[in-house]
Amino acid sequence: MTSSAVSQRFQFLAVDALARHGSSSSLPTMHTYLYTKYDEKMDFLGKNLIGLIAAPKAKVKAMIPVLRDASEMEQRLGSAQELQDYHGDIADEVHEFLNATQGTSKLLRIRLKGGRVIDMSIKS
Repeated sequence: MTSSAVSQRFQFLAVDALARHGSSSSLPTMHTYLYTKYDEKMDFLGKNLIGLIAAPKAKVKAMIPVLRDASEMEQRLGSAQELQDYHGDIADEVHEFLNATQGTSKLLRIRLKGGRVIDMSIKS
């Protein structure tokens, strides 16, 4: 989706939400971000995934070579709530993993802001 299409979609969503809610004060703050999903089976047993917190994207890519560059990612629109880490930082990239494991744990998502990891979701 192009930047213009995302902008038009956002305008439509905002008008629709205003019509339903009658006020802009109850609307979520929306942000554009880059998104990609990985179906590939990945095994990170013996790798220090937690050590990637606050790491630059280049270090993540060294551990996860299939990690896509921004130019290969889809532009999306999302609420601050779904993009926010526990410090309140808003991600500008979201990498979702469907088949990534580390022993019995699953890597679900890595969020980045400004080329650095701000959040990682791992399910035990």
